[in-house]
Amino acid sequence: MNSVRSLFILFFISAPILTFGQNTVNFTQFFVNPYSVNPSFAGIDGQKAFFLAYRKQWADFENAPTTTNFSYHSPLKAGFNIGFNVNNYSRSVLTSTGFLMTFAYALPLGEHKYLRFGISGGAVSNGIKLDDLGDFGTDPALLNAVDNSFSPLGNAGISVHLKSTHFGVAMPTLLAPTYVTTKSFAIEEVDPFQSIIVHANH
Repeated sequence: MNSVRSLFILFFISAPILTFGQNTVNFTQFFVNPYSVNPSFAGIDGQKAFFLAYRKQWADFENAPTTTNFSYHSPLKAGFNIGFNVNNYSRSVLTSTGFLMTFAYALPLGEHKYLRFGISGGAVSNGIKLDDLGDFGTDPALLNAVDNSFSPLGNAGISVHLKSTHFGVAMPTLLAPTYVTTKSFAIEEVDPFQSIIVHANH
């Protein structure tokens, strides 16, 4: 009994060390618009598709996080598909506006069976509302930060479609995001495996 209790105590002490966070914007809209998470879903319906979404968390709080998303995707010919995605994410004094252009391909495996690939590239503009920082504006980490900076953006995905069953794996951030920087254009880190989304539905 003491060994079990010791094991639980050890787990709860080490849990904060093993905890991971995520900052995958617009994830909750996946079931409405799978393309927003996995670029291989571009042109999935066989016709042009427009999506517009707006989400505001904790509506009664000042500077609560808000997300606005607009996307369009369409099939071309010979299995090729295209799309673009514009996303604005605002939380407190930080704002990010990103644009992604997608190229995708659907490889037929049989009747109503496809293996789909997609990759997107673009850029994101990150801004800091320095006027809203108040006393925190004297923080050394922010004093030398630029009000607005740009960085490249990208994502990729693969999915298998068997009639009404879909399975996919997406890498929503090929490049590590940069929010506060002293450079007007920054590439901090290439880390495609920092965030992976596995999804399936029937």
